[in-house]
This record gives sequence, structure tokens and C-alpha cells, in this order.
Amino acid sequence: MATKVVPILPDREALRAFYDAAVGEINLARNNILTTAFYAKTGDAVFNAGYLALSDAITDNRRMHTVSAPAGGGKTSFSYALVAAVTRYADERPDAPYGSVIVVDQIEKADKVYRELNELLPGKVAIWTSDHDQACKEPEKVDKPAARFAPTELRHYPVAVVTHNFYLGTRGHSARGVVRHGFHGQRALTVVDERPNEAPTIDIMLSEAQAVREKLIETHPDTKEHLDACAGNCAKTDLAISRVPRLISWLVKSSGCVRGEKPHSTPRSETIIKSCGLPRNRFSFSFRKTPNHRSFGLPPRIPEFGWKPDVSFRT
Repeated sequence: MATKVVPILPDREALRAFYDAAVGEINLARNNILTTAFYAKTGDAVFNAGYLALSDAITDNRRMHTVSAPAGGGKTSFSYALVAAVTRYADERPDAPYGSVIVVDQIEKADKVYRELNELLPGKVAIWTSDHDQACKEPEKVDKPAARFAPTELRHYPVAVVTHNFYLGTRGHSARGVVRHGFHGQRALTVVDERPNEAPTIDIMLSEAQAVREKLIETHPDTKEHLDACAGNCAKTDLAISRVPRLISWLVKSSGCVRGEKPHSTPRSETIIKSCGLPRNRFSFSFRKTPNHRSFGLPPRIPEFGWKPDVSFRT
């Protein structure tokens, strides 16, 4: 009977060798710019962030690593190289972290990513969008989809390409999970391009947020410790004299009473709004499901973070 192998952290130099080899392959189609001094810095940053993400996958440390660079700075190309390196390294070592997923914001971009990755890793990449579904007869965004798959097929490929909507939706587990040697697990590396719309954002005054806080404590006393900590953070950043984006999301996500809700307006959110006696048209927020998997998305227990059009890596 086969035994599931527990993954260990890859040898850094060996993984780097696979990474550099993949960069060399991609560089041929990029007019040899990826090895210049400017691009080499981005390349080092992507590898370092990716290696940290793999380390987090091994230790089950859930956090995000972001690489910032100007548009055209090579983030995407080096991300391809990282995914190729992780895949090829795992092909030779059964104890290596396994599985990558690329998450993009548009169907057209997903098609392009699939085509380019499939050139590097032929037969090892799967894609799913509404246009790339096996049952789709009339694609809306891509005239000739590069390939077609069923959502359930994604987990049988070491690399998957999906959109934010799919990844964060009810079938997102098909992209997050992966099968290796007959055993199911979670992909070790997730790469996200552009900011995913995980939950609506709002703009309110601190006094209004305080009213919601008081009502939450009244109806859910067990949340007081979390909400007090959140209020203290707001005070430290002098939010009292400015408008406060996402503050309700901070309050909601800080309270332990809303874990497991889906990312859409819920009866609970409506009830809290009404019970506070505040204008309904000032509030359009929702409860966000707390992820319990290695994936991109809002990190558990972290109320707010900044996104840029960057490439991010997180377990």
C-alpha cells in the first residue's frame, strides 16, 4: 500500500537551478532582457518570495508575500519560471512541495497564461473559466480557447490556471486542491495577479463604526476583546479625523461570530445594520468566509492589507 509522503522544504540551490533554467527558456522569447541588471533584481525578488511561500506551506504558516515592480518589470515572466521550477523539482523528488495555481482577473488573461505555461510545461497545466469549460459551445471572451477542461480535472494537474471569481467561489476547492500519487492535498504555491474582489468595500465615519461596534458587543459579548483591539488600532492611526474605508469589514472580520459566511450580503449583516439604527444606504458590506486552506485571499485574522498590481505569493 502506498504511503503519503510528507513534503519537506526544497534544497534552495537545487530549486534555484531549475528556476534559472526556466528563466533562460523564457528569456529567449523576451529579447534576452530578463538577465539584465534591472530585471535580475525582480527575478531574485520573485524567487525569494516564492521560496518563503514554500517554506510557509511546509510549516502551515499562512501569510502573503508580495513582489512590487513597475508594469513590464518581469513579474509575470519570473512567476512562470518559479511555477516551472517548483513543478520540475517535484517531478524528481517525491518529498517536494507540490502543485501551483495561477489566479488572474480576466478570462482572456487566463487563456494567455495557460498558453505560455503550457509551452514550458506541456501536458502539466490545466485551465478553467466559463469559456474553457468542456460544455461551453459559445465562448464569450475568447474566440478560440486554448484548451477545455472540467473543473474537477484541475486537481489532477500540477499547475492550474483560474480566475479570481472561480478561485473564490463555491468550486474553488477544485483549483486549490491537487492529487499526487493518489493522495489529495493542497497546492503548495498560489500566485495571484491583480487584486481579487473578495468583499465589497465601504466608506464610513468612525462614529458610525463605533455604533456598530457597540451593538455587536451588546449582541455578541464574546467579540468584545477582538473589537476592542480593532478600535485601539483605529485610534493609533488617527482614523477619527478621516473617512474610514473598510472599517466595517475590520469590525466584522475581527469578530469571531461571522466565520464561515459566504462573501455576499447575508441576513446577519442586514440584521446588524438595522439593529444599529443607522441609515441602510450608508452600509453595503458583507461577511467574508475565513479561508482555512493554503491559498490567496485575505489572510485569516488580518483585517486589512494593501494591494497593488503586483504578483503575490502566499500559503
